[in-house]
Amino acid sequence: MILQSHGGFTIRQILSRVYELPFRLTEPAPEVESGGATLKARYLSTALFAACIVFPFLQIASESVGNRPIYSLMSFFVAALYLLSRTKYVNYVASITVTTVALIPFVIMMTNPVWTGTRILFQILSWPVLAVVIGSQLLTPRREGMLVFGISVGLIVVAIAHPGIGLEMAAEPIAVSIALGVLLFFGSWTLGYYIEKLEKRHLDLEEKQKELEIYTSLLTHDLSNDLQVVLGGLELASFMLPPHEGKVEDQLKVSHAASVRMSNLLRLFSAPPPEEEMDFVTIVERIAQRAEETSIGLTITVNADDDTRGHIVTSRLVGSVFQNLFRNAVQHAGETPVVDVAMSLNNDLFEVIVQDDGPGVNPEMKSRIFGRSSATPEGTGVGLYLTRKIMDLLGGTIKLMNTPGQSGSRFKLVFPAETITGREPELSRILREQR
Repeated sequence: MILQSHGGFTIRQILSRVYELPFRLTEPAPEVESGGATLKARYLSTALFAACIVFPFLQIASESVGNRPIYSLMSFFVAALYLLSRTKYVNYVASITVTTVALIPFVIMMTNPVWTGTRILFQILSWPVLAVVIGSQLLTPRREGMLVFGISVGLIVVAIAHPGIGLEMAAEPIAVSIALGVLLFFGSWTLGYYIEKLEKRHLDLEEKQKELEIYTSLLTHDLSNDLQVVLGGLELASFMLPPHEGKVEDQLKVSHAASVRMSNLLRLFSAPPPEEEMDFVTIVERIAQRAEETSIGLTITVNADDDTRGHIVTSRLVGSVFQNLFRNAVQHAGETPVVDVAMSLNNDLFEVIVQDDGPGVNPEMKSRIFGRSSATPEGTGVGLYLTRKIMDLLGGTIKLMNTPGQSGSRFKLVFPAETITGREPELSRILREQR
């Protein structure tokens, strides 16, 4: 049975609205990033909202403030902080809140000339520990450590300087307060350390998952294309028998080269390539050579600045970028395509220009050339789509350049230093040059 209230709402709806009220009152601002930042913002708003309710009662019940309206004034101040905590300025409010809570006991102790052991015990153990607890949720470990140290030193100085307290009266509460503060600090630091490790592990797993998806698409795409080359070559070889031995031999060589490239692609999913094969320029040159062997009529020229040589590639996906671009030229740049590759290093960014002499990209296709299945009506042209996905995964960029007055397609690739970094080991360089 559904109970109906006088306002037209059911009891369940009323209870649901009451249950959701705290979440509505502490909802972070839209500008706050989701995740840990949202949790901190909600925690801060909750603490400030609770303080708005508690401070008026403290003004009435506390004997330490007497007739001084310290807690009453704090109520208005905390209410303002609560409103600001639900805006984009939440980080500033967090620092102000922790600082304010840490300063409250000092203000009360300095404004009250007479103290007893019980009253000083409450001031030293309550507000400083509360400040550290709040700081453990809102501050970085470094700032929280500074907070614990500042409060500890401040309590000792005030106890010595205040004529109505003295270090003998406050020594034991201060010692307990420092011990609690240090324990809370190390507890929150340890928790934060392991949370950071878990978050990093989670991000690494997400990155590996994305890379695995790229590998899967790459395997399907490249093996499909190369198998078509092999099957076409074998089919042609079966028809072209003597007296056409020369053509048969050439086509068989092409089929063999395609098979070799498939084998190299499979190696991409197994052990990393030898160290001497990880030089950036060397990788591009070898891929260019294999592309020429696989595609009759293709010519590729690689020009690299001296600064680009000897740098180590940290991801095996880099080579796949150039495989797809060279294959794209073979498919769309005519029967005898010529590809020029220019490699340079500018401000720790590796820039590569890949230019072919084909007819270029249809203006209608430029806006979607990197989309899935954009290159051919049959929906098989995912090479450039995969290339862009790989560049995104590597943290780089690829874009089609305008070539006014020139024919062909011109692509500009930018690789960050994190992808291609370091100098080639001296021993590997000597061995490579000797070969």
